[in-house]
Formats: sequence, structure tokens, C-alpha cells
Amino acid sequence: MFSIDLHTHISTTSTRRFPSVQVLFGDLVVVLGVSLLLDTTVVFPTSAPLLCAPSLSVVVGVWVLFQSRLQNIVGAAVFITIGAVWQAVALDFATVHRISSLPASSGRTDPPGSLRSA
Repeated sequence: MFSIDLHTHISTTSTRRFPSVQVLFGDLVVVLGVSLLLDTTVVFPTSAPLLCAPSLSVVVGVWVLFQSRLQNIVGAAVFITIGAVWQAVALDFATVHRISSLPASSGRTDPPGSLRSA
């Protein structure tokens, strides 16, 4: 008649060893939010650890780059760039005004004041 195989089961657990990018990003946001809350309410001084917090964004970007096997380059590059600029401002290597006033590339290679017309 009919036979029932009791050893067949469907696994609902994930086979991933590392957490997904969304989980890492969510954890990063929660940790930074709690740190900022503790610092602004003067419950616990976290200004020294927050000085290095932008490096976490760079680390997550590099991790995403290698986790995607160099296929998600744009997303990782955004994380790395934002983290690097944020870290430069946090360590006083640059200012927000100086970074925001950098000229955007127009694709032209002519130096300003050259004789060629636009």
C-alpha cells in the first residue's frame, strides 16, 4: 500500500555561516544609536569609542565587498567612502566645509582659463 518515510524532513535553518548585510547594518545602526543616546544623556561617556565608529563602516564595506565576491562593488564602495570621509572629519584630518566644497568633476580636462571655448 502506502509507505511513509519518517526520515524525510525539511530543514528551515540557514546554511550561512555569517550574518547577512542587512543584519550587520541593523546592528551597526543600533549600536551607534545606543552609544549616541548614552553620550547625550551623560549616562556613560562614549565620545572616545565614537571617535573610531566610522571605521566600522569601512570594515562593513570591505566585508560586503569580499562577501559578494567582488560583485557588489558599488554598495561596498559607498560604505567605504562614507566611512573614510566620516573618519577623516572625526579625526580632524578634514572639515565638512572643505569636503563639501570640493569641485565636482564635469568631465572636462581643460584647465580653467584655457583658450578653448565651451
